[in-house]
Amino acid sequence: MILPASALTEIRAVAGTAALLAVAAVLALALGALLRSSAGAVTAVIAVIVLPYLSAGGA
Repeated sequence: MILPASALTEIRAVAGTAALLAVAAVLALALGALLRSSAGAVTAVIAVIVLPYLSAGGA
């Protein structure tokens, strides 16, 4: 089922998604610089972003 949404709600959803992805990218870049390992940074960012969602019962 698809719920109707106004144009303003759609713009807010797109902007919020873009902001979340931008913050995740900056966080990964910062952790990559600190850890000196891209694989470690990717793992850490995924853990920081996904694990709280899963532990809160989001899935």
